[in-house]
Amino acid sequence: LDPLFEIQGIPTFLIVSPDGKVINNSGRGLVPSATASEFPWKPPAIGDLNDPEGINDTPSVCLMLESCEKSLQKAIIEKLTPLARKYADQDEPEFLFFAATNPNGVAAQIRGMCGLEVVSTIANHDSSPSEGPTLVRTVSNDTPTVTLMDIPDDGGYYVGRMAKEMDSSGIQAMIEGRKKKTLERKQLALG
Repeated sequence: LDPLFEIQGIPTFLIVSPDGKVINNSGRGLVPSATASEFPWKPPAIGDLNDPEGINDTPSVCLMLESCEKSLQKAIIEKLTPLARKYADQDEPEFLFFAATNPNGVAAQIRGMCGLEVVSTIANHDSSPSEGPTLVRTVSNDTPTVTLMDIPDDGGYYVGRMAKEMDSSGIQAMIEGRKKKTLERKQLALG
């Protein structure tokens, strides 16, 4: 099975259709909360950034919503789900989508690796003072930060903002800019 399904670790729980197509390659995480009515348990169009399955292998749009109220987080995720579903339904998704809804875990790691301001240290300036590490001001009451993590491209990433309308237009423009190579590519600070 390893060569057929590219299994990289044990235990692995794949959900496979009768014709042999993988529906979900991370079914193991679904087991505790899955219900029969949701079968065949497709992965959500926008996953939880604290469990970023596939982020190391596929360019991933990360919605940094930690500073937003829960109701706004939900509204943004609902507005972006059709765009995310378009990519999730591809045989081999070109992009994955994740949302950070709390400032801990992977969201904090991404902010650190990308030199983005931490949610708990909202500043009054667009960037940090000249002494100490440089932080890019990304936390505001205006629009949430979006990072496009392109780890398969030797640790590349891109930083943008959601459109003021909080719809998918800013995300789609970011994806198109990455495809056309018109966005400023940045390099992850690994290690």
